[in-house]
Amino acid sequence: MNELKRHTGTSFSSQLTLFQWLVGFFFIELMWTFAGGWLTYEVQTLFNRFSLGSTVLSAYISGNLNFLVLFGALLIFIRFGVGSSLQRYVTDAPAFRYRLFFQAFGIWSALLLLFSLAIWVGDPQRIVFVPPSDLSERLLFFLLVFILTPLQSISEELLFRSTLWRMLSGRLKKRWLICLISAVAFALAHLNSALGNWPVLLYYVLSGFLFMSLTIQSKGSELVFGAHVANNLFVAIVLNYGGSPLVSDSLFYQQTPILLVDYAILLLFFVMNIVAVKQEEKGE
Repeated sequence: MNELKRHTGTSFSSQLTLFQWLVGFFFIELMWTFAGGWLTYEVQTLFNRFSLGSTVLSAYISGNLNFLVLFGALLIFIRFGVGSSLQRYVTDAPAFRYRLFFQAFGIWSALLLLFSLAIWVGDPQRIVFVPPSDLSERLLFFLLVFILTPLQSISEELLFRSTLWRMLSGRLKKRWLICLISAVAFALAHLNSALGNWPVLLYYVLSGFLFMSLTIQSKGSELVFGAHVANNLFVAIVLNYGGSPLVSDSLFYQQTPILLVDYAILLLFFVMNIVAVKQEEKGE
């Protein structure tokens, strides 16, 4: 019996009404926005006081601290609002499936590397190496990235995939509707980086839709956790681009990103994983 079939039939249950779920969801959003914004402002003010506010390292720290608030609010809601463990909340499997997490992490990372290499081969001037202005500061930045970026990525997936999945899967029979709600909520949260740029906004909508579809199909968030962490680590450490919402001191820089490449990576990743999940369900 394969891993997915072993836990088929186990279902997550909660005593919360839909109204209570919605209140919890918006409470988390408000905490993220206001308490997270306050923390960001205070830390940035502190950096400015010591003349550190203009460094990439300080900008990265202050820009990601709000996700500590988001993660904390999610943990409080999951434990005391829903009355669930974190592991039970994110997957229907008996334990967190690290195999799926690293499978997604590896596939997404490989696709990013392959497409980036293809872009560089086609136009070597498009991607340039960025030498460190201060090697010790870059190394410290990389260390912080490995701590904060996975937390940031997983927090977003917990909110826009795991929470909406748990809230809606027992109430809405149409899978596409659950995926659409997740897609719209995810896109709205990224309006600040996509407002006025419809192709980018559509990318957030599509990624939210497909990531929720993977969550429902695999009965857990391991795949989307792995993909999101891989994407943001790659942007922060390996290759960032002009207009990126993620502040970083990456090794390489691309002035103009190719959005069609992002779409191709997303669709290839989805197809590869959805096929793998369905084959495993059939025991093939």
